[in-house]
Amino acid sequence: MENSDRVYKLYVDKDSQALVRILMVVLIIIETFFVWLELFGGIPYHPPWEFILGIIFLAYSWMLPGLTFPSRISLSPDGRIEFANALGRKVIYAGDVQSIRPEGMTPGIFVVRANRKEIALSAQFDGFHDFLARLKAMNPNIELKGC
Repeated sequence: MENSDRVYKLYVDKDSQALVRILMVVLIIIETFFVWLELFGGIPYHPPWEFILGIIFLAYSWMLPGLTFPSRISLSPDGRIEFANALGRKVIYAGDVQSIRPEGMTPGIFVVRANRKEIALSAQFDGFHDFLARLKAMNPNIELKGC
């Protein structure tokens, strides 16, 4: 059996990252231009709701997953599982995991339930099925739904 941790990293397409960042920069430049016109050009400007909602959506889609969902899962041979993201990490043990199943109607989002802890994660990890197989081998009682 292996003596080192298995590490699974969240897969994020570089093109998608670049597109979201470019759109954010373009929207911020446009908004800055209109605010500048209002402050220094004397032209009253009131941004349309679509523009404001677009900025909110892009900020949400760019920042929230990286802050709340794990971007790295580490599985130790002793059953220690560490879920890490930009805000910190959560540790649980394979023997404590009761289920992994989809959450609501959001495709690709799963919830790991273990002894009063719930960890939401994306299924877009490199080697995600390997992680599930190793976890199931450590704890055959885990209920896997939709994985």
